[in-house]
Amino acid sequence: AHILASNMQEVLTKAQFEVVVYGPAVKYLSAFSDEQPLIQKLQSEGIKIIPCGRSLSAENLKESDLAPAISVVPFGAVHIVNRQKQGWQYIRS
Repeated sequence: AHILASNMQEVLTKAQFEVVVYGPAVKYLSAFSDEQPLIQKLQSEGIKIIPCGRSLSAENLKESDLAPAISVVPFGAVHIVNRQKQGWQYIRS
């Protein structure tokens, strides 16, 4: 998803992008994850990284465990549905 969002950002320069992370993948958003350079790259491109709060709890992570500038939503799936109602497009990868 991160590569797709980054590539689309290059072409669709006026669009907004969010990567909603849920399930066990939220552990990659930890401040101690090897994925930190990638997270910082996406954020520098204006792409928001949004983890699911329910998934964080399931993985025994707290919001304070996450990398800087990451905002948590209570439920990732609900956030996606609400964005679709607002006219956003959902691309799963």
